[in-house]
Amino acid sequence: MVGPPMVCALRLVTPSAIQAWRPIRIQNMNPMRQKPARLRHLRQIFGLNLLIAGAISAVALAQYFGPSKRLPMDASDLSQTPPSGVAIATVAGDAGAPRRPTSTVGAPPTVSPPASGALGTPAVTSTRAPAATSPSTSTARTHTPTATAPAISQAHTQAPTTLASPPPAVSITWPITQVLGNSTLGWPIEAYQFGDGKTRLAFIGGIHGGYEWNTILLAYGAIDHYSAHPEHIPTSVSLYIVPSANPDGQVRVLGHAGRFTATEVPTETVTGRLNGNDVDLNRNWDQNWAPVGAWRNQEVSGGDAPFSEVETQILRDWLLTMDAVVFWHSASPGVYVASCDSVYAPSRALGDVYANAAQYPLHESFDDYAVTGGASDWLACAGIPAIAVELTNHTDTDGEKNLAAMRAVIAIYTGTRPP
Repeated sequence: MVGPPMVCALRLVTPSAIQAWRPIRIQNMNPMRQKPARLRHLRQIFGLNLLIAGAISAVALAQYFGPSKRLPMDASDLSQTPPSGVAIATVAGDAGAPRRPTSTVGAPPTVSPPASGALGTPAVTSTRAPAATSPSTSTARTHTPTATAPAISQAHTQAPTTLASPPPAVSITWPITQVLGNSTLGWPIEAYQFGDGKTRLAFIGGIHGGYEWNTILLAYGAIDHYSAHPEHIPTSVSLYIVPSANPDGQVRVLGHAGRFTATEVPTETVTGRLNGNDVDLNRNWDQNWAPVGAWRNQEVSGGDAPFSEVETQILRDWLLTMDAVVFWHSASPGVYVASCDSVYAPSRALGDVYANAAQYPLHESFDDYAVTGGASDWLACAGIPAIAVELTNHTDTDGEKNLAAMRAVIAIYTGTRPP
């Protein structure tokens, strides 16, 4: 831009003005040389005008912009227009030093894709938070965005989807039947579980197989009772019933394992006392064990060694997890307390509860003959209360009496009252 000072200067510097400055000798030159001389002087005048115009332009520009109106840093900045949301600021204390525009870029408007349609694409809203603003000391012009972006950075919000309904609560039907293992001849040794509490109580029938078949029927009767009345099992109890701990002996008398009726039982049952190896399983435990034991007035095999029989191995490992164990036998009526060289007090307490509820006599020892390798005595030495319950005879189950005793045992171990 050319201002008034420059115009005045150009008016002064004209060919007529310069004409007066020329030396007199030019007028006395040879006429043939005057034209080139005039051209040279015109070029000199034109060049002088350019110099003067440039100097005046520089002065004019400096006056216009002043010290705080500096030119951009480079030529590319001349063509750039600050985008929407850019705050052009001069930080206090910079003393007017040139700066590129420092900005706070406002967040773009929220973009909301179409909601879920025929293809089932969920509606997604994408938002982006604004970048960090200039320090609070910044001054000068700022641009305030027309819309305030949410405070969530890079958030992607997905529209809620319909979730499948949770599956209904699974109701457990008691009992749960489990196979502890297989006998010498391969028959399953089954346990029936009621409840899943921490207190574990076990009741064992049929360790003498088909000879004591009424203890097997007693066990199945207890299973039927608690199947019909699972509410009689407190939540803190796991009740286990093994109906036939010696299925080989049962099959030897009845011809099959599992449930049976009293009408199926033959007259002769003595051969069913032993397992498939002809070993008395209540003489095969590692407490005062002997290879030859006694039963009544005859000898029975105690096995080749303590726990030589697979049945006693299975029962041993499983019963070690119990809090109390009751074995059903027949027939020498009474409750016999397990001992470990002497009466084991917890077994005596268990025997008291059972005998009182069932109205059986309580015995601290079995005196009819010496019992070696007995199961309940081994458990007492292992620190587990155990008793042997002898039914009244070889045919009756004494069902009601023993159910009452079972309820009493459950109550004493859980601190509840029998149902």
